[in-house]
Formats: sequence, C-alpha cells, structure tokens
Amino acid sequence: MLLVLLIMLALLLLLFFYLRNEVEKKKLIFVGTRGLDNALTAEVERYGTYGVWLRLEGALTLPEGKSIDRLSLEGQKAYETKEEAKDYSRFRTAFSFPIEAREDKETLFFTTADEINAGVSMEALPGNGDYVLALKAKFSDGESAFYTLTDAGECLPISYYTLTFEGENSHLSLGFDEEETVPYLSLLGEPDTLPAEVYDIVLDAGHGGRDTGAVAEGLTEAELTLSYAKEVKALLEEEGYKVFLTRDGSEDKDADLAFAMYDEDGRVNTACRSRAKLALSIHFNSLEEASVSGTEVYCSALGNTDTAALLADSIVSRTGASYSTKKSQRRRDGVYSRTYTSEELPAGGGTELRNENTDYYFMIRELGGIWTHAYVDGSSEKYGENLFRNDNAGLESCLLEIGYLSNPEERQRLVGDREAYARAIAEGVVLWHTTFLDKQDTVVIK
Repeated sequence: MLLVLLIMLALLLLLFFYLRNEVEKKKLIFVGTRGLDNALTAEVERYGTYGVWLRLEGALTLPEGKSIDRLSLEGQKAYETKEEAKDYSRFRTAFSFPIEAREDKETLFFTTADEINAGVSMEALPGNGDYVLALKAKFSDGESAFYTLTDAGECLPISYYTLTFEGENSHLSLGFDEEETVPYLSLLGEPDTLPAEVYDIVLDAGHGGRDTGAVAEGLTEAELTLSYAKEVKALLEEEGYKVFLTRDGSEDKDADLAFAMYDEDGRVNTACRSRAKLALSIHFNSLEEASVSGTEVYCSALGNTDTAALLADSIVSRTGASYSTKKSQRRRDGVYSRTYTSEELPAGGGTELRNENTDYYFMIRELGGIWTHAYVDGSSEKYGENLFRNDNAGLESCLLEIGYLSNPEERQRLVGDREAYARAIAEGVVLWHTTFLDKQDTVVIK
C-alpha cells in the first residue's frame, strides 16, 4: 500500500511540473519582455482602430532633465521559451513606426497620429507571429529609453482581420498583459479566413423605402444609388473583396428608412457589425440651380483627405466628370468635410461629443465609434440607438455625392455611363488598398 501511495505521489508531482511548464510555455509565447525588465512605463488612455489605422493615445513621464527628440512604436518578436530568451540581453526591434508626441513639462503626450486615418496601418503589421509592443524614446541628448505600455483606460482588446488580398487574410489580436510585474501590450498575428459576419467593404445605397431622396424627371436618387451600389459590389467581389450592402432593394417600399438608420437592423448598426475597414455611402446631389455640377466626396473633419481624394480623383479621371465647383466646406478639389454649425446645435451650445467640430453626416460620424465622436444613444424619440457608438473599432467612411441629378447633362451621364462611374469607384477602393500594400501606383479593373 505504501509503495502504491509513493508511486501515486510521484505521478502527481510529475503531472504538476508538466502542467506548470506547459502554462509557462504558453504564456511565454505571448511575452518576450526580456530586455524590458528595467524599462519605464507609459500609460495608454485609449486605443483601438479606425478603418485600417491603429489608434494609440496616452502619456508618459520624462526622466528628470530630459526632453524628447523623437518617439516610436517598436515591436519585438516574442520568445517561445525561457531558454530561447536567454540569448537576448536587450529589446531587439522587429519593426518600428514613428508616432506623434507633445511635450508639456515633464509629461509627454503621445498618439499614433494627430489625424484619425494616419500613422500606423494595421495592414503593415506582421500578420504571422507574436510580438511585444513598446515605445522607444530618443532624447535630445542622444540617449534613449524603452517604455512598456500599460492599460490606464480600461481599454478593450482589439480583434482585427486584414483586408482580403489574393484570397488571404490574417487575424491580429492586441491586448494588455503582465509578466513578472512587467506590463506589456502584445500583438498576436496568424493567417486566418474572414468569419461569416466580417467584411472588407461596406456599400450604403442612400435613401430607400419611401425615402426617395432627390427626384428628377421621374428618376429617384434611391433607385440610382441602389443600382450603383450593386454594380460596385460586383466589381469589388471580382477583385476578391467581401462586400456588405446596407440595403439590397428587398426593403418594404413603404418603410420609413429616413428614421430607421439606428434600428438594430438599420444601416448604422449593420455597417458597424460588419467590422469592415471602409464604408462608402452613395448619394447624388440636387439643387434648384440646374447649372451646378460635379463630384463631391465627404470625409471626417478629424482625419486627412487622402482616402476621399483617391475616390474623387478616380471618378473624375476615369469618367470625364468634373470636380464640384462648390466652395463651402471644400478641403481640396472634390473633397469636403461638413460639420455642425452653431445654428444646428442644441440651444445653449454643444456638448463634448456634439459641437462645431463634429461631423454632420451620420454615416461618417456614427460608423467611426469613439474616434469620430458618435453620440446617438437612443434618447431621441425620433431615432433608435447606435449600439456601437462607444466602440473602439470604427469604420473609415466617406459619403459620395457622385453628381447632380438637377443638372440635365450630368444626369444623362450618371444614368448612361453608370458602369464607368461604378468602375471608377471600385478602382478607387482598390487603389486605396494598394497604398497600404505598396504594390503599385495605378490600378485598372478589367
């Protein structure tokens, strides 16, 4: 009996050490903090994604007497075993991205970029392998120091699927953890396929139901936006993208879509639920002055105009259309941002989320989550609730006013050359994507 007990005890001890080593091994796959043991700590207040862009905001304390020269986000390959980690005595950089920094006495405030659609592209991060992220501060005296990243804002983990390229995707996960009292932000990448509910691109055909939008000579904007959306969808799917339509024409013709955008199955919540990277809301303009014409692409006032300009330029260069002559709200040829005016704000002024810097068009503002100050919380009797208004994973969104139905000549082109316009929009999307892949300068869809 004693011998049996001793054997059982030995087996239990072997099992204990086996399981402990397995737990440590699995933990170490995600760590790689060797060389950061004596690093300083930077606090991350907010992080997430806007379209393809990683957003990271926070602050760190500068060592006494130091001032910053430059700051970068660095990634180190994680070690799989402690034995492997012994060969490395310091942080070894696998990739590096410069980020913005603003010094205020001994505090340094940092962000991946001042504009929400710039800085560090998730598409440029390694899609296969595990890494630890840290900040590297280069001081004005030539010395440098690493800062590990700790969660100071109860940040939600990031789950990101890369855009489809040559039929392939990767799944990137970012989250905070701690190893032997050293806090860190990990990046885990692996090849994967898009889940059924995840898409690359959202196309929103404006209006619909009994909301006809603009009407000209019996032609409704709602009919034309839907035909354009379906055409662009087909072209993008030929290129391998997974595309989601916020409406496909199956909606009830008497449905009041003008007030249903925040319903659970409305265009805002379904677009956000798709976890796509880019949304295009397709519209056509109309004015009493029939001579006005041209293309207008609207983007968030909180970002740069790069994406919108690619789309506007593609439409103009490939169809013979012109940039709109409208001057108000214009940021560059064919590109605009529309924010609230003081007259459009509630009596007594704006709020932290809704003010004169807030995007006016809901398909731009509400799809961006916290990065574009989405605010529709269901308190209005007119509308439902944006269930994703506090999400840290937002869609970059542009609203396309492709042309003016009120201009007879342009209306004729918009109807007769629909395929050319749709192809121009699709090529603009592919060109937008290839700018992150650095594959080519021009794109032609055959």
